[in-house]
Amino acid sequence: MDSSSEEILQCILSVYDGNENREVQGNDTMISDEYQSSLSHEFEKLMQMLKG
Repeated sequence: MDSSSEEILQCILSVYDGNENREVQGNDTMISDEYQSSLSHEFEKLMQMLKG
């Protein structure tokens, strides 16, 4: 996992409350401005990593 994917994942996990549905709620302020323009790409990298 590259550093940008790791940072995005950390942001997501920081607001995860452990709910049974595994849903995460937040807003775009929880993710650094430097990733806002490439967020879809960062999510795609995370999804590829999960698929293995």
